Parts: sequence; structure tokens; C-alpha cells
Amino acid sequence: MSSLVSIPPADPRLSWSGVISLEKTADSHVVPWRLPHTRLSLFPSYETWGDLSYVSSLMTGARIVFMSDTRSLALRQVPVETPRPLDVCCDGRLIASICPDARGWFRCDDLPAGTKHIELWLPHGVRFELCELLLSAGSSLRQTRDSRPRWIAYGSSITQSAGAPSPTQTWAAVVARTHDVNLTNLGFSGHCQLEPMVARLIRDQPLDALSICAGANSYTGALTIRTFRAAIIGFVQIVREKHPGIPIALISTIVSTPGETRANAAGWTLPLLRSEVSAAALALQEHGDKSLFYVNGLDLIGPDDAVLLPDNIHPNAEGYGLLATRFNTLVAPRLFAGRHRPPSANERSPERPPCLANEGTTIYS
Repeated sequence: MSSLVSIPPADPRLSWSGVISLEKTADSHVVPWRLPHTRLSLFPSYETWGDLSYVSSLMTGARIVFMSDTRSLALRQVPVETPRPLDVCCDGRLIASICPDARGWFRCDDLPAGTKHIELWLPHGVRFELCELLLSAGSSLRQTRDSRPRWIAYGSSITQSAGAPSPTQTWAAVVARTHDVNLTNLGFSGHCQLEPMVARLIRDQPLDALSICAGANSYTGALTIRTFRAAIIGFVQIVREKHPGIPIALISTIVSTPGETRANAAGWTLPLLRSEVSAAALALQEHGDKSLFYVNGLDLIGPDDAVLLPDNIHPNAEGYGLLATRFNTLVAPRLFAGRHRPPSANERSPERPPCLANEGTTIYS
């Protein structure tokens, strides 16, 4: 890596966006988390395949952000079992989608000349541990402050979007880039259970817009017909303690053919879940919440789109693109009121570079 110089992972000129906390390891690596990593015992869950703590260590929407005139960059992660690409954006434009080598190195050359705003979208659906960042020798490096509106997208694996082809192609990332908002993705695969501690976490973040995709994980029976609507109402009310007027989109689950007509052991069908989400929204509106609105998930991915869900639950790449397009049309104008702008032709159909072979969170503990 001659002609490149090393930047410490915890350098204060690097901003980490889309994460909740940063862990500095004994060997000075940095690990981003989507929950407070020092308080994980306050977020209990019991699924044997992977608890909420584990899911919060898997990245989606996380970025390393800085200003630099570097023409090349490289970074090394601790290698993971299933490597995923890292996306490099300069001044908002996707430059490259890079796959790591066997040692965990990503490298991108021929960056645009001059000082630019660089966003490194971290590999999604996997844990990330930054070991080293390299920039061109003699290049500048300074911190950048993100003054864009802050959007938290809370939901299930569909919001986490691990099946998207690259980190900028998750549906929430596409929406955030289209409307130029600062995304924090709290999609927790299997764990969108409306826990009070997650509501408190969201309440305590800087926040201008919130979307809540509710119901997909509650279908398992973790929340019952007796508790589900009440959990939604309580969740929203906790957030409203510090964010009384922000837009909140309360979204029910997208189509899933088996659950549309057949009740599961908990007595749930997806139409029943959707009716409970709608009823929760109506109750909140009747009691004065004029900035909350309901979105039927079938308007985002409906019965005619079921072919885009190979496992009858999760969209494929085309399905996530369709979800983003419809969210941009049906939800974003209300969710980002005052910030909405029509997407350009490039944003409507973003070109994804080939996979090459080869203000943010700054608290460490």
C-alpha cells in the first residue's frame, strides 16, 4: 500500500453516521453498533438463532464520513465469514462498490480530484470492525458536520434489507439518498418487537422524521392480539416525549402470501395485524397526534408483487428497489415535509458500479 498513509480508526476527523455507539477494542480497532454496546443487557431477547444484541452488531445504513482531497483510499476490516461490498460515495455520487480481499482489504483508486465529501457505506448484514484506514500521502483530512434532517427507520429484517446487493441499495438507503436526509437504520431482523427500551433509545436521538414498520415480527406471536396495539401506542408516546411534532409514518407489513389467509398458532393473520396498526394510528390521531399518519404496507409491496419475495417474506433486489420507489412516492413527501424534492433521473434508476476485485457518532468506550 505504498503512496498511502495510515489514519487511526479512532481519529476524531472521522465521523460515524447511522450508528448508535462505537466500541474501541484493546488493539485500537473500532466496532460500530446500532444499540448502546455498553448497555446491551437492557435489550434482552431470547431467540437462539441470534439475539437483539447480535443483530445490532450487523451493519445497515452505517457510514464513515470525512472531507479529503485524496485520490485513493483503502481500509481493512477484520475478515468476516460472508464478505459483503463497501460503497464509496463522493459528494453524494456513488463511485464504486468494492468487495474485500481475503485479508479484509478494500481499495478504491481514481477518486475525483479536489476536496470532496466522502461517505464510505459499510458492508451491510455483517459485523464490521475497522482495523486501518489509508489515504493518499499528503492528502487533506477534516471532519464534516451533517446538518441534514435526521431520519430513523425502525423495523424488521425488511427494513434491515440484508438481501440488497450493496449498502446503498437497501430501500431505506435509496430513499435517504434520494431526499438528502441523514439515515439511521434500526431495522432489526426478527426483533422489531416495539420494546420500551428501543422507544427510549429513539426518543433520545436527534430526530426530524421517524418511520415504524410494525407487524412482521409480531406475527410470530411475541405480541398478542391483546398487547400489540397497546405496544404501538406506548412506543409512539415514548418517542413523543421529546419529539412532539415530528412526522411519524406508521406502516403495516407488506404482503406475505401464506399469512394473508391462514391464521398462525397465535391467532394472527396479516390482515388482522394491519387492522391493529391502523387502529393504533387512528387512536393516536384522535388524541391529538396530527403529525402521525398510517401507511398500508400493501401499497408498498402488494399481492401483485409477491413474485419479488422468493421466500414469501423478504423482497429480492428488484423488490427492494420497488419498495424504495413507492416509499418515495407515497410516504416521503409527508415524512420529509418541507424537504421533499423530486428524484432526478439518475436517482430513479441509479447505476450500480461493478464489484471491484480486489455529523456522526464520535463516542468511544
